[in-house]
This record gives sequence, structure tokens and C-alpha cells, in this order.
Amino acid sequence: MRLSLLVALAACGDGTECEACMVGCLEPKSWEAKEDGWSERTRHYATLSPDHASPDALVRVAQFRPYPNLEYRFIGCADDGFANVDVVVYDAENAIIARDTQNGRDPDVLLPAQSSGLISIRLFAADLRSDTGEAGVLIMAR
Repeated sequence: MRLSLLVALAACGDGTECEACMVGCLEPKSWEAKEDGWSERTRHYATLSPDHASPDALVRVAQFRPYPNLEYRFIGCADDGFANVDVVVYDAENAIIARDTQNGRDPDVLLPAQSSGLISIRLFAADLRSDTGEAGVLIMAR
């Protein structure tokens, strides 16, 4: 599986790198999902700002071709800079095929098994409380 990280790591509010900031948020979610039979494929991190607060300004964090016999789950979390962050999954034609519909900082999106084709996972700062916020997403499969 080939994945491309298309955003730069940035600093959290306390000056630590985004990855270090998000590990404490994502790690428990990863272990919980593993207990339910999910396998972690990868994780990605991004800094979002008001520039990413419209559906046209989503940050693409990963792009890959899913295996056709696997279902995928995208589990996110965000720091206190957010009131709401969403994970949105697009197909190769840029059509939305799955998205988070809940309010909050912990999006969880399921993508049922499907035929192979390029997909993109993007983060959307639906409600940002500060100038920037750190977010991360786990890509799980089973």
C-alpha cells in the first residue's frame, strides 16, 4: 500500500510537534479499535487554521488505494483548538463517499469494503476555537 503524507508537521500550542501532541489522543483510540479486530495501517497529523474552515479548503492527509476485501475506519481526534473537526473521504472523481456527521473533536468514519480505486482522506476544521488547531487521523482496516 502506498500512502502519501501531504501536509507538514507543525507545532502544538505548547511548542511540541503536532505528532507528539496527537499521540496521546490517538494511541488509546488505536488500542481500543485493535481490541475490536481492527488493524492500524497508518496515522497522519495536520495543523488546521481558519483557512481550512470551509468544505473547499480541506487538508488532504492521505491518499491510497484500499484493498477491495477490507473495510476501513478513519478515527480522528483534535486538540482544544477545535469545537468540531470532520474527516471526509473522497473517491478518485472527488465525490464524497464517507464523512463524519457528528459534532465534536473525535470523528469516526466507516468505509465498507468496495472495489479498489484511489481515495483521499481529508480533514475539515468545521468549528475552530483558536487561530490554529492540531488534528490527527488513524487509518484502520479489517
